[in-house]
Amino acid sequence: MKKLTFLTSMIAVLVIAISAFSAGPNLMSYQGQVLTSGGAPVANGSYPAVFSFYPVPAGGILLWSESGSITTSAGLFTHTLGSITAIPTSAFTANPDVWLDVTVNGQVQTPRTQLTSASNAISVGTVDGATGGTIGSGIYLGKPLVSNGYVSLFSSSSASSTGGLYDWSGQGAALLLSEETGINHAILIPDGNGTGGEFQVYNGLGGWAFNVDGNRFGSGQPYISMDGLSDVGFDLTTIGNNSVLFPSDAIAAPEILDEPGIANNWAYGGNILNTLAMQDLVTVTISIPAPGYIVLSGDVGEIDHYGTTSLSWAFTQIDETAGGSIDGANPRVTGAYNFPSVDYFFYTAHCQRIYYKAAGTYTFRLEAQQGGASAGATVRAWYPSLQAVYYPTSYGTVAISAMPAEAGAFEFKQMMGSTGASPATGAIATETYSIDLRELELKVAKSRAETERLGRELAEARLKEQLNSKPVPADDNK
Repeated sequence: MKKLTFLTSMIAVLVIAISAFSAGPNLMSYQGQVLTSGGAPVANGSYPAVFSFYPVPAGGILLWSESGSITTSAGLFTHTLGSITAIPTSAFTANPDVWLDVTVNGQVQTPRTQLTSASNAISVGTVDGATGGTIGSGIYLGKPLVSNGYVSLFSSSSASSTGGLYDWSGQGAALLLSEETGINHAILIPDGNGTGGEFQVYNGLGGWAFNVDGNRFGSGQPYISMDGLSDVGFDLTTIGNNSVLFPSDAIAAPEILDEPGIANNWAYGGNILNTLAMQDLVTVTISIPAPGYIVLSGDVGEIDHYGTTSLSWAFTQIDETAGGSIDGANPRVTGAYNFPSVDYFFYTAHCQRIYYKAAGTYTFRLEAQQGGASAGATVRAWYPSLQAVYYPTSYGTVAISAMPAEAGAFEFKQMMGSTGASPATGAIATETYSIDLRELELKVAKSRAETERLGRELAEARLKEQLNSKPVPADDNK
């Protein structure tokens, strides 16, 4: 409380209160009581009054002033500062201290009253001159039906904005990031076709280099594009080849994971074959990146039969297992029942076999064995070679012949015949089946689809668990 002595022999007891400020004019509530020199309230009535702001306790430059009248009741009065003449925000933002000077009925109040920090709430109207601090609650930029809010960023070296948060043509918030020259280098904006957003990174030459559209043409599907010396796009509004857009020469064979590939091996040979078990002539190892077909082609450039004029046979085949016996479904046979002499007789053998394998590394062998032979008969194999080619996909029937053990893994198989005991089969009687390796391909595809389904369900379950356990944030708008 302050006692003020006026020329009219009145004493004013003044109380100042600062109200909160809205988006409208800056207003301050001012209350006081005017008393006579004897301490009694002045007579009820109207008295002229002047209210002024100064930056110093005495003298100084006038910052703001308004003139009017006050009406007392038992000496009490209320006046709203700024109701006659608007209070400029700069009065507080440009001055660290502001002093109130009051004149009632021609008498100047002394000393002036320093306005407390509450009055500086007026400076919230702008953050000019702010040097940092902590904001403990929300900031509201603009209000519905009033204006669009925005935040602009500047660097100390440029007058151009280096970024900001804006309303994007009434569609939602947009984030713009710029260089010191004011040229945009990235923006995040709402999608103009509905919900969703779009992100763009610019190349510094006035165009954008990278673009992500979360709702392409309002389809609810994303689109990603990159522009430079070559253009690349991922348009998920389409399917198949049209969904990926690359330059025609962008993909080379080493960049394709399941590109068809080849492995080959060759040996000089000269192996003398025996009648006890299959023996390796040459092996080849191939690594495949994904499930697919391995086509094996084997050749023996020269198989010599000599030393007898009677029976001499040889069996050549492709197999995975070293040693072993004759595969009655896949052997190639050379030789004869009778020879004109004991001199050399030359043959060649070509073998082919197809496997369906999962991704991995596999070794195959071209092997041979002497079969039925008379006394003195000798068989020698020269110049064997084995080639393996990987194909990721089938485009038609992939039928092979199989022994009962191999055919047992197939649901669809057809018995082609049964061989009897003869020199040509190594005295083996067995059944031979026709199977289609595409059945294995279908099983792998179904297994992969089921694994992907279970993976999606697991990811969805984890996401729901995280959302359910996430604390609900307090409503800052309350």
